This record gives sequence, structure tokens and C-alpha cells, in this order.
Amino acid sequence: MAVIVCTACSKDDDNPEPISKELDGTWVRTMHNNIEYDMEITFAGDSAVFAKLSNDSGWNMPLNKGFISLGTSAKFKDIVRTTDTTWTCSELWHSTWDGSTYWRAAKITMKADYKTFSVTAVNVSDTYMRKTNQIRVE
Repeated sequence: MAVIVCTACSKDDDNPEPISKELDGTWVRTMHNNIEYDMEITFAGDSAVFAKLSNDSGWNMPLNKGFISLGTSAKFKDIVRTTDTTWTCSELWHSTWDGSTYWRAAKITMKADYKTFSVTAVNVSDTYMRKTNQIRVE
């Protein structure tokens, strides 16, 4: 009989499945400028790419102007873990005037439940949740 131990996972009473303590996987931004669930991003290794945008997302201007593309353009890059629940990175932002993009330093902080994290950069903070079947960008 084989025993499998997930050293990078956690469990809670509501979810008998292990919850990864890593960023890898798909996450949904929960709220930005009063728009709920406007973006999905997928983390893999030291970066995360735009996976899906809602019709209301402010990122549609950079997408339509060709500054970003879904599935290949990074939203986060150079991600480095600094503690069990924090990472430093560069986060892509865009101009609301012309859609052009630029990088800025950011900090990712995972919540204790490993289901949500916040990203803080220049006094702006966004929250992301692990993607589930119940939470989707439409």
C-alpha cells in the first residue's frame, strides 16, 4: 500500500480535499472598481498569465489594442516566495487613457485559508480567489 503525503497542502472542515499552499492554478479577481469576478489568471512557476476577462473588465482596452493577449501575456512575473504566505513580483498595469501597459513592484499575501490572496502595489490592493465551479468570469 502506498501512502501519499502532500507537504504543500492544507485541509479545512468544509473541504475534505487538500488545499495547495502554492499559487499554481487558476485564480479569479473578486472585485475591482466595483466589478465582480472580472478576470481569471493562471499561475505556473514564477509567472501568471491572463486566462479570461469579463466583458466589464478594464483590461479589455489593452486586449483590444493588442497590448496583451489571453493565455500568453503575463499579469505577474518574477514571482519570488519570501515567506510561507508572501511573494514579491512585478505586476502588469495599464493606462486608462490609451490602454498601454507597464510593470510595477507588488507583494502577494496569501490568507491563512489558502483560498484567497491579496496583491498590493502602490496603495492599491486587489483580492483573488481560487477558481471553483461556482466562481467563473462570464
